[in-house]
Amino acid sequence: MSSSDRSPRAQGRLSVQAPLGVEIVVADGAFNIVGRGVTRFERDLDEGVYSVRWVAAERSRQWIVRVKGDAVEMVTGDTPGSTDSGWHSDRFEAAARRLLADIKPEAEAGILIVVLSRHGELRGDPLRTIRLRDLDGAVPRPARKSGLADPAEGWRASAYGVRPGLHVVTFETCERRLVQQVVYAPAGRWTVVLLTYAHAAIVERQKTDAHVRSRRGIDPAATTILSCSYDAGAERVGADLRTAEILLHHLRRRARPLEAEVAETLRADEADPFLRLYAAAAALALPGAPPDRLTSVMVESDGDDQRAIAAAREIHASLAMYEDWPDVRSLGWRCAGHSGWPDTLARLPMLEISWRWAAARSVSGRGAVKVEPTLADAAARADLSASPWLVVGAGGAGGAGAASAAAEPVEAAEDLLFSLSSSLGDFYSSPEQVRSRTGGELPLAAALDPTSLSRDTERIVRAVVSSGGVERWSAQGGRALHHLAASMGTPVSHLTPALRVAAEEVGAVLERSRSSDEGTWTGDPNKGAFGGASRRDGVALSLDSYEESTGIEFLALHLVVRTEDRRRPLEGPVTFHLHPTFPSSVQQARVVDGKAVMTCYAWGAFTVGAETADRRRLELDLAALDELPSWFRSR
Repeated sequence: MSSSDRSPRAQGRLSVQAPLGVEIVVADGAFNIVGRGVTRFERDLDEGVYSVRWVAAERSRQWIVRVKGDAVEMVTGDTPGSTDSGWHSDRFEAAARRLLADIKPEAEAGILIVVLSRHGELRGDPLRTIRLRDLDGAVPRPARKSGLADPAEGWRASAYGVRPGLHVVTFETCERRLVQQVVYAPAGRWTVVLLTYAHAAIVERQKTDAHVRSRRGIDPAATTILSCSYDAGAERVGADLRTAEILLHHLRRRARPLEAEVAETLRADEADPFLRLYAAAAALALPGAPPDRLTSVMVESDGDDQRAIAAAREIHASLAMYEDWPDVRSLGWRCAGHSGWPDTLARLPMLEISWRWAAARSVSGRGAVKVEPTLADAAARADLSASPWLVVGAGGAGGAGAASAAAEPVEAAEDLLFSLSSSLGDFYSSPEQVRSRTGGELPLAAALDPTSLSRDTERIVRAVVSSGGVERWSAQGGRALHHLAASMGTPVSHLTPALRVAAEEVGAVLERSRSSDEGTWTGDPNKGAFGGASRRDGVALSLDSYEESTGIEFLALHLVVRTEDRRRPLEGPVTFHLHPTFPSSVQQARVVDGKAVMTCYAWGAFTVGAETADRRRLELDLAALDELPSWFRSR
């Protein structure tokens, strides 16, 4: 019988309803994915056995279902991994029944701080190290019955009656750093701040040794913030919390863009304002590698999903009553250059992406956002590992209320960035390209060492080089400044003077390199200066390995000094002497497990010298190593 004579297989309908924002993946018995959806999936499928998998915030749940002809198979349930204690919502829902029933605020708004242990039972009282204050420094009054706890279940809580607006929560991380998180409290609602108490292995480095210690503290990246009405039930708060965790996971990981349908649903339901803000931000945050994500903070970006922009605009319109919320104001600037509110940012927002929206908008020329300089100073010290939150060092979350002075013209910053890019090109381009630009002058022997520059200049150089290189930035034209402001999270009013200093510093290093004596470039002063041998007195200097980058004629050289005589162990730091054209030609490396390792970057061969703490001297001529490329050894 031919395949055309076979009767078609009967089909049935599979209908899956998941919580809002949960991804649905359906696969057949051969593990082939036959369909995907978000929140809801409904399709006619051939009779057979299928797996239905829910995925949300790195948690999953799976069912095996049989689809029968002329029948509808329904799949519904709770959040993926609902029995997993990793979900804040599952553990908080029980606590919320006590907290929301027993505590009533005695002010226009309330803040409920809940600390949840990541590892079950909560030991000690982490609330003692957590402080809440408003932007004027005033400490709010705790609500009656404010202190509730169930250490066996792993939580403690404290409630406060506050004025509506911005407040600052200060806490200590596992690394014993005191940091601050801005929290917005809407009027007539509880603002719930869930902090995760965890312990982590911290490496403490001393002069010659490193110790691993277990430290306890708050994990800033695991924070969840939402709000609820005073009469909200625990079930509704738990459901909103699950949604918040899913949205924040989207914003943190950016593995895929959030579907516009989710944002539209939350706007139509007039959900918690925090959920609406998170949904809009997640819908606008593009996935991919960090350089590609920069377009997600650009105003009127080429990579915009117009449906996501439309959903974000509607959410922004629904949050019009919160005009004093910096995140909402930044969302308006991102959506379409909203001009209904003053283009001024005088307080730090809660979300890191909100701050980058404001920084990118500060480059827009006429009507650009003006940012208080103290905010830029605070954001420069932000904890990058706390994404998606903008967590800053203690003492930096407030900021003066007045707007900064008028920014320098955008054209000035663009000219400075072009000058800086040209100078950096001489350091990071291939030697042949440098010769062609400099009229045959000698190329640099090593890449620019960013650690030899000032802090702000180092940040700028690293942002340019790590985001695709100088050529990518030069090709951006007028948009390069947008990308730099967004990647560094620095408004142009603060960036322009930093660019001026950076251009001067890098230009001075380049000029010193070019004006060096030709003998310095062509000579090998370490040759014979360290005894002429790579092995001596029980120690050896060798090339452990090297790495070659495509398109850039530089090598990453991993050099090692190790002991070969157990009777004479290698102790103390080892000093490496590189070619004098390196910005840092003398470097030290600690001894760990009987060896000291140092990495350097070079475009040509030279002799490396090494000296141990007990004055044993070694040298290694890289030009004599056959394993290195011939183009490298001949230079």
